[in-house]
Amino acid sequence: MGKTVLNWIDRVLTFGMALCGFGACTSFGGEEYGCPTADYIFHGKVTDEAGTPLPDVKVSWIHTNIDGRSEENLNDTIYVGQDSLSSTDAKGEYSVRPPVDYWSSAYGFRFTDRDGASVDTFPNMSDLAPLKGGDGNWRQGYSENTLDIVIKKK
Repeated sequence: MGKTVLNWIDRVLTFGMALCGFGACTSFGGEEYGCPTADYIFHGKVTDEAGTPLPDVKVSWIHTNIDGRSEENLNDTIYVGQDSLSSTDAKGEYSVRPPVDYWSSAYGFRFTDRDGASVDTFPNMSDLAPLKGGDGNWRQGYSENTLDIVIKKK
């Protein structure tokens, strides 16, 4: 085969691959649309009305359903890892990272103490710390937030 024929075959294959989307596989240095990577991290302390830290308070991830009612998700929906607790420690402190890449007022937390008293809270998107640590692309980085809770005894 001559160089002209190979050149023609190369162009046809390149055009065909572009039609199939293979051109998007080159590294242009950014995430593809639809791939948010932001982490929303919440730390805080849970106390009673007198300011006494409450240990062993369960922290659950909740959301508001279409009817406007809060529903608790499974415990494993909150990521627990190093320095991340799904219940408060002896000092009443917690640290969680819920499994959402975009925060909205439909997401929140339920804090339930040993006696069954609980508080639901839905942090407002406008009150969250701005994303940091990303390279400027869409929804990259993390937002670290402090959320202190007071549980009133029944």
